[in-house]
Amino acid sequence: MKKVLLTTTALVMTAGVAAADVSFSGSAKLTYGNWDGGATESWGSSTDLGVAMSGEASGISYSASISIDETDANTTDALDGNAAAAANNSVDIGGAVTMSGSGLSLTYDKDGEMDAGGGSEESGDLQVSYAGSGISASYTEDTSAGKSEIKVGYTAGDLTVGYATNNSSSVSALSASFKAGDLAITVEGADSGAAWDASAAYTMGASTVTVGTDQASKTYVKVATSLNDITLTAKALDGDNELSVGYTMGDISLSYAYDSGRLATATGGDAQTVMSIAYDLGGVVIKGQTNNVNEVEVSAAFTF
Repeated sequence: MKKVLLTTTALVMTAGVAAADVSFSGSAKLTYGNWDGGATESWGSSTDLGVAMSGEASGISYSASISIDETDANTTDALDGNAAAAANNSVDIGGAVTMSGSGLSLTYDKDGEMDAGGGSEESGDLQVSYAGSGISASYTEDTSAGKSEIKVGYTAGDLTVGYATNNSSSVSALSASFKAGDLAITVEGADSGAAWDASAAYTMGASTVTVGTDQASKTYVKVATSLNDITLTAKALDGDNELSVGYTMGDISLSYAYDSGRLATATGGDAQTVMSIAYDLGGVVIKGQTNNVNEVEVSAAFTF
């Protein structure tokens, strides 16, 4: 990451300006394989550039960011004269601006990276929020589609309650969570079909056991633990059993994940079984992965 710090001590017409910070970050990835539904093995690449800016003036904090994401579905398309495939290559430019002070915050993200409710994730582009004295509240709106969501929460000690509603599906939801020592209890419910779910999690050192159920009487038991360099998570639920194992040995990490609730024909990282190995060289990560539908991918990811 490359960082530039600009400090202003005395400028005309800018009284109250303390400092401004501008940072740059970048990443790139080169892949080969048929991951995520590819018919045949092929080359691919992606390049990302991010700029983050922040400052403070007269008690008001402000920030802005811009990201440039380029994805090349197949780096050989243009060279081979495959115009149709090369047209799949795209560049996405996004950015967000935030102002905050005294617990109030205003954010505008023209790419809609916030959830405005109604079952549509990452659709809101305008958000006004407040946090203070145990109270949290937010209004998020998709200004182009007219969808909006209101959330209100309150925390008192180990008890947290919340309420959310949106104008898209007219669904209202309530939630409550309570923690007593190593035990955490969570209950959530919505007025759509009287949906609800509840869970209780108990932590014992590096292990956590969770038991949960919902209105359809789908009861599950989940265990997550770690021992030295090994992590293990297992979940038992009728028709949706899950198991994941991870092992780290210095700069090398191995992982195995199985989810019976996914389609046997699912591709990429959504496949029923995914195995991977990664080697972190510091700034460069070499990774190989495969799944139960005979897809493979080898990648080199770079950070700048």
